[in-house]
Amino acid sequence: MTLYYTLALSFGMILAHITLRSHLARPVKYDRFEKLAEIMYAIGIFVCIELLWNYLIKFNVIISTWDMSVIQQKNNYSTFLLFCLPYPLYFARKKRLHILSELLMLLCIFMSGSRGGMVSAIVLVPFLLAYLSLAPGEKTRRLGRFAAVGAVAVLGIAAVCVIVFILLLEKTGVITHDEPRYLMIRRTIDAFKQNPIFGTGLGNTSNTDIYLPKKGAFYWYHSLPLQLMGSLGLVGIAAYSYQALGRMLQISRRLTPATAALGLSYLGILIMSCFNPGEFVPLPYELMVVTTFVMVELSGGEKSVYIKGKV
Repeated sequence: MTLYYTLALSFGMILAHITLRSHLARPVKYDRFEKLAEIMYAIGIFVCIELLWNYLIKFNVIISTWDMSVIQQKNNYSTFLLFCLPYPLYFARKKRLHILSELLMLLCIFMSGSRGGMVSAIVLVPFLLAYLSLAPGEKTRRLGRFAAVGAVAVLGIAAVCVIVFILLLEKTGVITHDEPRYLMIRRTIDAFKQNPIFGTGLGNTSNTDIYLPKKGAFYWYHSLPLQLMGSLGLVGIAAYSYQALGRMLQISRRLTPATAALGLSYLGILIMSCFNPGEFVPLPYELMVVTTFVMVELSGGEKSVYIKGKV
């Protein structure tokens, strides 16, 4: 399993990028981004139906216990929905009725019982509102655009800090200090102190007394920042920070409604990765991220994405 995750997250994603880039650069008769947006939109609706169906078949249990978190795959549902959230808004620029689909997806995230999903959605909502109001056409004024994005970013960061602080308070009952995810914080600090340069490695099994993964799973810290500190040390932190910065710059240099939607999709999984494995899952999540940024690259040159009437 360690070998699989190590290779899949490194050389595997490089190979995926090369393959996707070569295939998606071929000229087609349709707008390739809009096709992706339609697919992601459909995935979001399907996940909502699946979530609601699961609640329906477990309705008696929910009524008797008043526990909305009875769905085991709630974090997976929320992660997919966070990927899909920006796409109804892309279509809502022309037809406001699509906002109803956006509200349905947000409702399902909160209904899922996924704590990471709820926090991520709360942080993402200001960005989604900014996107809906600032992207009526293909381009917006640069100064106003960056001022608005900067203001929303500050609000988003402040929201993250406040929400995380509230969640870490024992009295809230949302997270307790004896559960594995909380205990992993101290283990991360210890691992980082012992191996600050390269970390303890992705295959480290010293935390199995707190969290013992199921067959086929990984030794998660259940948080991207914690995973980097504990498993990969300063080298991993520097590498992933460089990658995230490069991705953000790639979006900002080609900022259109299409690339902004792709960027918000990435932001959703990035925030969710602070509370769940997220980007450390090669299939499907990191492959979806790679696909997202291949589309960002291609959106920089419209002729390579959409050539009307030519094959």
